[in-house]
Amino acid sequence: MDWQQEGMKDPPVVQSLLQQETSFVPSLAKSSQFVAPGDDILSQESVVRGHGTMVQGSRLISTVAGLVERVNKLVAVLPIRARYSAEVGDVVVGRIRDVVSRKWKVDVNARQDAVLLLSAVNLPGGVQRRRTYEDELKMREFFDQDDLISAEVQELKQDGLIMLHTRSLKYGKLENGVFIAVTPQLVKRSKKHFHHLVCGVDIILGNNGYIWIYINESTSNSQEMKELSFPEKQENAKSSLNQKLSVIRVRNAIHILNSYFLSIQPETIMYIYEETIQREIPVRNMLRSDVMYEIYKTVTNTKEV
Repeated sequence: MDWQQEGMKDPPVVQSLLQQETSFVPSLAKSSQFVAPGDDILSQESVVRGHGTMVQGSRLISTVAGLVERVNKLVAVLPIRARYSAEVGDVVVGRIRDVVSRKWKVDVNARQDAVLLLSAVNLPGGVQRRRTYEDELKMREFFDQDDLISAEVQELKQDGLIMLHTRSLKYGKLENGVFIAVTPQLVKRSKKHFHHLVCGVDIILGNNGYIWIYINESTSNSQEMKELSFPEKQENAKSSLNQKLSVIRVRNAIHILNSYFLSIQPETIMYIYEETIQREIPVRNMLRSDVMYEIYKTVTNTKEV
């Protein structure tokens, strides 16, 4: 069963944006309106024009396809597909693009690569000292090209350049896990972006739309394991087959949420995770178009989340 066979005028992703009674995703329910370029948003009744809008006569018109956001008198349209717009303090997952003089260039899904300086990383053993020429020669031992890392946005330059740091032990190189990229707007900013799901899987929800999924054995191990740095914990992780299947099921749940433009957070991920288990849907079948659409309909009709 797919959306063409049911005679729907719009694909499911657009239908989900137009859904007005979705308690599953409060941020998209009732207060949000999906508009296309050229659509009237409202009459210009003493409102302040925001991004993604323009004034034509006495009307406020959308210039992009997206969701209308209104804060007091400010009206803006958030694009459905847009690059990551960084803020200081954001947690991001990134991929090392290049290793150059005393810095790494990192892909964080923004309009330009972010920069991680040699002085902004932890040295082995947590030693606090000035970086030397020997440290510069060993940069590829810290992070090499194509490595995935977790980091925090430290500073934004006037030209939009994003400066990162990994000084906290919770940041660093990512190994023994699964990477997935989603629409950044679906990952809401919050105080916590490192989550341990009830299914035993850990996730890092990067504000930039890059997500890392892994098994962190230290959550149930000894105090000695808990005192290890983040990369050391991952290096010591040994995942069983069931754990790996759980990781893949979480990954597929996130893919479904992203496909239908639904908010990505621990609660929504676990709802789909448990729904697929209850329906006895094998991991390999979760991404079939008919299965995804059936799950989407259940999600948008539920009043429990």
